[in-house]
Amino acid sequence: MKLVYMSRLLLFAFVSLSAVVLIESHDKPNAPAANKRKIESHDKPTAPTANKRNNKSPCDGRFLEDCTSRLGCKWDVDHCHAHIAWLHIMKCGSSFGTTLAHFANQSLPETAHIPSGIDQNDPEDRTTEGSQGEPNFFRFKYPVEKWFKNVFRYPSNPGNHLPILNEEWDEWKHNWFGMFREPASRALSSFYHFGQGKGNMHEFVKKIKGQQASMLSVGAVGMAKIRCEFNQSDALAECDRIVEPDVPLAIQRLDAFAFVGILEEYDMSVCLFHKMMGSDCLDVEFLNTREANYPETEEMKTNELQRLKDAGDPWDDPVYEAAQRRFWGDVRKYDLKPSTCRALCPSAGSFKRLKGDSDSFLFPDGF
Repeated sequence: MKLVYMSRLLLFAFVSLSAVVLIESHDKPNAPAANKRKIESHDKPTAPTANKRNNKSPCDGRFLEDCTSRLGCKWDVDHCHAHIAWLHIMKCGSSFGTTLAHFANQSLPETAHIPSGIDQNDPEDRTTEGSQGEPNFFRFKYPVEKWFKNVFRYPSNPGNHLPILNEEWDEWKHNWFGMFREPASRALSSFYHFGQGKGNMHEFVKKIKGQQASMLSVGAVGMAKIRCEFNQSDALAECDRIVEPDVPLAIQRLDAFAFVGILEEYDMSVCLFHKMMGSDCLDVEFLNTREANYPETEEMKTNELQRLKDAGDPWDDPVYEAAQRRFWGDVRKYDLKPSTCRALCPSAGSFKRLKGDSDSFLFPDGF
């Protein structure tokens, strides 16, 4: 435990030296208009009140045996509580933090969500307190020490972009949660977000290949690739410190996650989460809190994306394939159907259905 504590202190210190507040979109493709509806400010309470329900999370009130067998729960001395380690990979969905927060504490106002700062008249979206995104949510709107005590890994900002430390893997084993994304799509989004669309796209992408595998497998040294992608003043030095990801270990760890979602099926991922976790699904979880901004035409974007796919990613391609395999395996395991998702998450968008069978999902070839 002492080694874990010291490793965390070192990593926290390293991250805080030049912390960057970064907001991203889950870039949900073809999101239906219903999913983008704005929740009106008059629907929101003027001030959140904690503990409006007896059980803050689906874990609370459970006995030892039941607690230890449930995903996202931990037994602590004499009670059960939510226990969540969010591996938040860049450009893989800050919005998922809204789902995790509502699972961890069901007494949150139903309109609470990770703020984008776009609508400063919206109490839930404004960022006048300082910072944006998940730092604003967990520090100012719903402080961890009040709303999520002893729940999240890295309580100072549960949504920070940090690699899995080798020393902490077992401590949070079976309580890791993450969204994964098709590597070329993630890289293109990163280029226009962190790289601001400037310079040589292929040179930028070359440096950040394997980011998902790296955050899963290489430990604290993975901060070099993360900071390289952030593309700040120290990027050149950090890019030189990058180490090659351990793909077999990355896949082994991914398979042990409590939950694996894929960004390309964001709505279905949220539905699957609630089916697996036994928690309530809220309208606010399907808000795209910040849409991606691609300056070129849709045709140019499609062509760029295809070129990146053709070039491939020797580390993240197999990891994403494993994420898909796990995701679609869980869809089958939990017997997820469109009718299930309509009942659990009425605000979710439409899903690809099997031709001739309106209540079966359309699975990709090979899965």
